[in-house]
Amino acid sequence: MVLTEAVGSKVNADATDAYQKLGNELHGIDARLRTIVEAYEEMPNIIDSGELSVTDRTRGVEVMVTAVYRTMRSLVYAEDSPLRADRDVWDAFKEQRSEFIFFYRSALRELETYKEVLMAYRQMKDDFRPRPQCGDLEQLRQDTQTLVEARESCIEAISNFHGKFSAMLTVL
Repeated sequence: MVLTEAVGSKVNADATDAYQKLGNELHGIDARLRTIVEAYEEMPNIIDSGELSVTDRTRGVEVMVTAVYRTMRSLVYAEDSPLRADRDVWDAFKEQRSEFIFFYRSALRELETYKEVLMAYRQMKDDFRPRPQCGDLEQLRQDTQTLVEARESCIEAISNFHGKFSAMLTVL
């Protein structure tokens, strides 16, 4: 019987360690994503700095959003997830899965849209143009407004995704 108790306590200790390790990883990801969101909210145009560039190997926020999704899919919603050991926690994560995926897809959709708008805007500005003529300023204003609106939608979707992810972690 002592051997059974020792094995049982080892299994419980391993499960507790796995649970805590996963919780720490999720909170770490949350903190990194929060830093990005706060920077974008403080100064929205920093998202234009190339973090979304297709040629940039890190691609900043897009990689972070995808990493959150992959972590959730492979560690939280996996068959062997340590969160399954706590029925209340597991039920809370399970109930929020479809909403989490909705926010993830929304963030990806807005990131993709913004990348295209930004690329087109930069291309138009970089094209050699003769000296501006009367009426060109209105077109420039409209183009800039379109870029700013796409940027705001993108940042809002990323912020909403982060908010959902962060809220899910409160049960840990």
